[in-house]
Amino acid sequence: MYDDPLEKARLIAGYIQGTLSEQEESQFLDLLERDKNLQDLLEMYKDTPTIASRIKTLKERDTEKAWNRFKEKANKGSRRRINSFWISIAAGIALFLTFTLKHFNHRDNKVIPDSSHRYANDVLPGESKAKLVLSDGSAIHLGSKSVALNEHDGTNMQGTKEELIYRGEKASAARLIYNTLFVPPGGNYRLTLPDGTKVWLNAASKLVFPVSFANNERLVTLEGEAYFEVARDKKRPFKVTMNDTKITVLGTSFNARSYEKESMTTLVSGAVKVHYGSSLYDLKPGQCAVADGNDLNIGTADIEKALAWKEGHFLFNEDAIKPILEEVARWYDLELSYKGKLPDIHIGGSISRKERLSEVLEMLKEVSGLNFNVNGRKLQIIANPS
Repeated sequence: MYDDPLEKARLIAGYIQGTLSEQEESQFLDLLERDKNLQDLLEMYKDTPTIASRIKTLKERDTEKAWNRFKEKANKGSRRRINSFWISIAAGIALFLTFTLKHFNHRDNKVIPDSSHRYANDVLPGESKAKLVLSDGSAIHLGSKSVALNEHDGTNMQGTKEELIYRGEKASAARLIYNTLFVPPGGNYRLTLPDGTKVWLNAASKLVFPVSFANNERLVTLEGEAYFEVARDKKRPFKVTMNDTKITVLGTSFNARSYEKESMTTLVSGAVKVHYGSSLYDLKPGQCAVADGNDLNIGTADIEKALAWKEGHFLFNEDAIKPILEEVARWYDLELSYKGKLPDIHIGGSISRKERLSEVLEMLKEVSGLNFNVNGRKLQIIANPS
């Protein structure tokens, strides 16, 4: 009996619905005790908010009755006379079991049951994680454990759960050796460069840098967003390139952001030169420079807003709704889709980036009037009809 996958499926369905006889339940529990996959599956059911709808579907199919009718027809003779409808019901239960087991074994541990907002599921916030690509192309994942690494020129790197540190830099005029640090959506990470400069990288960002800087300059390339605290070195200016913008500093702190065509540099302290096309501007603390593909525009910076991600929260100050949703998607590693035309609205608000996705969506729902569906890592934004 235990070797019959359809009988297993029937027992599972009956156990979930509470329709097994005492003898059948005893048989099922005996099977459960010897089958670790079934134990894990039932634990998943206990924690899954959608189990109610699955049980409802199973009850609507009346699997007990279907199973009995399937056996009656099967016992009457030729398999060819069996009604294909009941075969599909029985096979469907077995396929459902197989699919669910596979899904459980490969499930995303950041996608969890939603306990209060009636979404299909909830998503945990991002965490410290990154991938380092060495000069030989090998990749090391950072964030889960400490690692000790070496480049072929003798450079030492120490990686911890939250930070990668380069030690013992020697400025060189020889051919530079480059490393690349990738921070995926749903992550952030810190980096101490060979010269002592500290960099905080936001989600969906990449920094390319030499393991030892040249004698005349310190040049890195950024995609995404990062906050820099640059070590002072009068002989070697620190330069950041992102898209068509180049930032030149000596010793200062600033935020640089470039997720789309637009690039923004926000100066917190010190002084920087921003180069964009033929434009060159010396920023002062409290100013920001925005390159939008056409011009370089200088304005007063909202320092608190620019650094909110680094300090661990979302901060919106009459911002357009679409870039807000994109920022949320980067932090929770979501795929966005839209139902209906997104309204032209600007909203304000603040919430911790340590909150689960459902809490952020409830805040956005309150201030925007939008509705949301969450299915795995897919977030659908539902606009009210005009």
